[in-house]
Amino acid sequence: MVDEPVKGAKISVGSVDGEVIKSDHNGYFSVAVNGMTTMTVSHKKSKTTLNVNELTGFVDVVLMPTEKLLAKMISNTPTIAKCEAYISTYPEGQKIEFVKGKIEELTFIQAFDEAVSDNNLKLLEQYLADFPNGEYTGKAKKTLDVVSWQQAKNVGTQQAYELYIKKFPNGEALSLAKEKLAMINE
Repeated sequence: MVDEPVKGAKISVGSVDGEVIKSDHNGYFSVAVNGMTTMTVSHKKSKTTLNVNELTGFVDVVLMPTEKLLAKMISNTPTIAKCEAYISTYPEGQKIEFVKGKIEELTFIQAFDEAVSDNNLKLLEQYLADFPNGEYTGKAKKTLDVVSWQQAKNVGTQQAYELYIKKFPNGEALSLAKEKLAMINE
């Protein structure tokens, strides 16, 4: 998985015939290094080799799946972290447009969920700023309208209804907002 400790990664120092150790359940391992040598860390289809020289501290080793494997991981269980890892590692990759589409989809879903469950519109507004012509722009605008109306209705003040009308002059609840405003002003 991307951005997670790798349990059971194989670590070898120096020659291929050298001792092979495995990382623990937290992804940690310890090796003694004498002089300048190489350290190879591998797990499944991922592998990296580092030049090391008597390390006495901690070193983060990043194992990146192959392009094909990472694209498959994104297809099976997409996350923004996996998509961002793909884009930064394989910017000219064969699945780059698919991955960018997944980022947009995941961003919209997160923004929609927050707007509907918590009446928090910040992520939805950010989605619209980031993807002004995105695939979910229409749904995002409609959700923004509906949740804004719910907020105005819950507050129930003249200012709240006027703000809704100003923000959504063609909104779904425009006539209701005008009716509520007229009732307040009677």
